[in-house]
Amino acid sequence: MGFAAYLKQDILGFDLQAEQRSDVFMNSLIVTLVQFFCVYLVWGYALSSPKFVMNPASSFQLIVARFLASMLMHLQVEKEA
Repeated sequence: MGFAAYLKQDILGFDLQAEQRSDVFMNSLIVTLVQFFCVYLVWGYALSSPKFVMNPASSFQLIVARFLASMLMHLQVEKEA
């Protein structure tokens, strides 16, 4: 949604004021920075911990649960969509 705030208004189908575009951009920037920080922490732990092992999902139910959790998290972040 952050990038969409700066597209042409006729493509979006709604008109955003400058302050609204700024809010959307800042919210998207904060979410992106938090995600990069979390990835940095996970990679730091993975590289420094000798016991860290990444295993693939062991069952279809686990894959479905991960997919649903990721979709729900995205819907929480992008409530406007």
